[in-house]
Amino acid sequence: MRKCLLFTFLSLLIFSGCSNASKTDVILADATDSNVSTPSEASSDPVTSENIMVTTDPSSALNETYAVFMSHSPSLSDLAAYIDTNIPTVSADLADQMLQDWIVMLDLSSSERDTVFYGSDSELYFKTLYEVANALSESHGATLFMGTPKAEVALQVKDYDVQNYLNALYDEGYGLMSSEGLFYAYPDYIYILDHYGQYASSSLNQYLEVMVNEIQTPLFAEETLNVSVETLFQRTYYYETLFASTQDLQKQLRMNLAGLLNMCYYRLLVPSSYDMLDDEHRVSETLKAFYQEAVAHNDTPLTAALCAEMLSFFNEKDDILNVFDDPRIYEHANLYFESHLGNALNIGE
Repeated sequence: MRKCLLFTFLSLLIFSGCSNASKTDVILADATDSNVSTPSEASSDPVTSENIMVTTDPSSALNETYAVFMSHSPSLSDLAAYIDTNIPTVSADLADQMLQDWIVMLDLSSSERDTVFYGSDSELYFKTLYEVANALSESHGATLFMGTPKAEVALQVKDYDVQNYLNALYDEGYGLMSSEGLFYAYPDYIYILDHYGQYASSSLNQYLEVMVNEIQTPLFAEETLNVSVETLFQRTYYYETLFASTQDLQKQLRMNLAGLLNMCYYRLLVPSSYDMLDDEHRVSETLKAFYQEAVAHNDTPLTAALCAEMLSFFNEKDDILNVFDDPRIYEHANLYFESHLGNALNIGE
């Protein structure tokens, strides 16, 4: 999943949302900007969840207390502990802000947690984690390093350093995912939704549910479609409508939704010979019917317009889309992105 998302952000234009048929200029900001809602200068003062406690202060005081806490640039583990302690007592708006701030920090710091897999002890970490995953995959599933069961799984890790590494990730709010033979840290959306979903806004809950679904049943596995064609279209419809209706989410979260939507759009523009076309790279009547149905979806105008364009392209190509022999297929997809999708949505400042 990480590889697909990185490919999306680096090689394609990023979208953002507006209402059904409106189009505005895209405004992008540096993805390294944390977008945390209370940015400030870092401080050398030690800050922990114990020395700034929120209990029965009025709402305005709670907001101020949180702002002061964040002004000291707390570590992820301190922020996670602070949220766990205080979120039951704060206002709904502040609770949602705290959770979004946490997710943004997790999202932007995840690559820094993967250095153990590239250093001198990388073989030890990989071998140890692989052995645990292999032993427990049948009983715990592919997400064994995510959600509530992850603490139990960590106890099965025999190497002390590797176990400490896992527990440190968990304390910050991460889990572990694997792809193409590699492990990497990833925000534990399963745990966050299970433990804090009740405090999240409707928009944030929907975001969390999407990300959990993508962890449990990702769109792609090793760059091959991991869901049915019908599910691909259903997710495309849902992601477009969700993106348009969740403009209250912080920009980084909306960029993540845009990344998923980009993946859907690009696969619809370049149907894969491996999983969507027949052995002769031909667009079947069954596949074509999904595109025809999408054209009638008035509540997802970008998807409808894209599918109308593809039906015309199918006809131009006599329903043969062999990407190995015809570079025009990728050229058509990239041109469509630039001319029809690049300015379609607006992430905002």
